[in-house]
Amino acid sequence: MTVTRILSNPHRSANPARFHVVRTPHLLGSLLLAGLAWGQPCLAAVPAAERQALIDFYNATGGDNWINNGGTISGNTWQGAVGDPCAWTGVTCSASHVTQLFLTQNNLSGSMTAAMNALVNLPNLRYINFYGNNLSGSIPSMTGFTKLDTFYVDHNAISGVLPMPGPMLTSLSSARVCPNPLTLTSDGALNSAWNLATGMSTNQYPLGWYTDCDPVFYNGFEAGP
Repeated sequence: MTVTRILSNPHRSANPARFHVVRTPHLLGSLLLAGLAWGQPCLAAVPAAERQALIDFYNATGGDNWINNGGTISGNTWQGAVGDPCAWTGVTCSASHVTQLFLTQNNLSGSMTAAMNALVNLPNLRYINFYGNNLSGSIPSMTGFTKLDTFYVDHNAISGVLPMPGPMLTSLSSARVCPNPLTLTSDGALNSAWNLATGMSTNQYPLGWYTDCDPVFYNGFEAGP
């Protein structure tokens, strides 16, 4: 689509009736060109509920004390919730929705329950990697994480009994929950589901998913893949 503007020609003052036509590009194209000219990316905003979920997660995990709570683009930062969340450190978006959180060894602390209760409000979240932090407490129900297919929370201080993993995790070997001071139960269905999620069957590992959480087996080496 083009917009036609009729402009008087200032070089023909003797004949003011003369005009010339200038065709300008579609408004969107103009805005994109303007953004490029100023060196600023054109970023689409995530939904307000997803932004708030990230803020709640930041507060629940001691965000002000993270090693890196800034952003990947100047002017965008977790601290103070400034700018576009898709440009905050560790956040990946697709089609204006948060899809990945990669915050390894970043001094995340506080309640794992509170952290997960905040993240369940990210309906398109597929990937979580919180390896090597200081999260503690138990993991709450994961039934709300319908698209989550990667879940790495090993080397934290997470305790208690694991919930049933989300539906995507049981179809892919994409979870790491040990070492953590978790509790092994006699629930066969629960253990089988986590064996599938972690790719650690009892045919290969003495205690299945729990092998790397057991101090006897996890003593200077990791038994899991």
